[in-house]
Amino acid sequence: MFLTTRELKERFEANLAASKQIYVATAWATEGPALDLLCEAAQTQGVKVKAIVGTFGNATHPDALERLREIGKLRLAAGKRAMFHPKVYIFGGGVEPCAWIGSANFTQAGFALNDEVVLETRSVDDALTWFKRRWKECGALKPNAIDDYRRRRRRQGVSAHLADLVGRVDASTTTRVACLRGADGWNGYVAALKKCDEHWRDELLGWSVLGTRHSYVHTITKAHAVALSKSWVGLPTKDIEKLLGLDHPEGTWGLLGSMTQAWAARQVFDRYREPENEVVLRRLRQSVDRVIRAADDEVADKAVDVLEDLCPKPGEGLAGFGLGVVTRLLALARPDRLISVNGGSRSGLHQLFGPPPKPLRDPEDYGRLLEELYKLPWYGDVTRRSAREGQLWSMRAALIDSFVYEPTS
Repeated sequence: MFLTTRELKERFEANLAASKQIYVATAWATEGPALDLLCEAAQTQGVKVKAIVGTFGNATHPDALERLREIGKLRLAAGKRAMFHPKVYIFGGGVEPCAWIGSANFTQAGFALNDEVVLETRSVDDALTWFKRRWKECGALKPNAIDDYRRRRRRQGVSAHLADLVGRVDASTTTRVACLRGADGWNGYVAALKKCDEHWRDELLGWSVLGTRHSYVHTITKAHAVALSKSWVGLPTKDIEKLLGLDHPEGTWGLLGSMTQAWAARQVFDRYREPENEVVLRRLRQSVDRVIRAADDEVADKAVDVLEDLCPKPGEGLAGFGLGVVTRLLALARPDRLISVNGGSRSGLHQLFGPPPKPLRDPEDYGRLLEELYKLPWYGDVTRRSAREGQLWSMRAALIDSFVYEPTS
């Protein structure tokens, strides 16, 4: 039987249902539909699992290895002399054993995205003999092998040409939101931030939460300083990039919502010499100044007022400055009290706070969101903090984006 990508998931599930054991040998493994099906079969049907997984180029995800170890027996192919590159799946123990030989890795991309082919055959003896020999050659998995690999992967990164081949896997927004929900005080919030930081570092997207560069903390610190500038008329290009989230080798400024597609807003800053744009910039800065100067218990109301003034309805307010742009600017101005609402954060914000009557598109929704934020047990916890935690305290509201953000591409 000749299988292509669109048939793999359904056929994989059917073969698992008819099997009592499965042997997997794959160059790489990541989270994805195939792993989900395998875990379900192991846990509900008692399917026995043996897997040999390669780690060349660090493209295998350590979380996938953890799951494979939990449901069965796992060995790593060192590949010191040559890359371990097979894609072999042997379904056994059922009425009709079969084997898959083909191009599909046990990855997100291999079972859903890439153009793969697999030959399913009832002749399994040669494949089984080969698997047993390689299994023995790999040797038993050492207790700390996955932890050691995880550290190596964070240190070295994933080979650039392999990241797209296996498919980038986003750390679950649901998991990150659950970490934040479990924070019952300031110490819990800091612990959740550290866990969130680990998640994003594992995804190897080039940025983190707590790092000194290319991180949420770095981005907020640098962009906050620009937001506090007395005038936004004639800002240097590098400061406009920070304020509007236009990425640059110096930093990942797009965290909290990139304005790369907000052409109208960018034109206002870039062409500040044009009289109408200067007027807009002065009005915008004066509006943001209202939240900068506001007392803590007045910030939310002032922010809603600014949104109602600048972007109340389509066709009104400032052209090009919608909710996403303005809430980013507000969050950078007062990262201790305000949240950025952007395309990548809406779904996660709904998970954290519950869906509003309307989908986070008007000032009233934003005000309700802030009310819910201020009720969270860790938000007002004044537990004694170190200098580092004092920095986190000063941006604790804006940092929520690190928990709720999900890449949109």
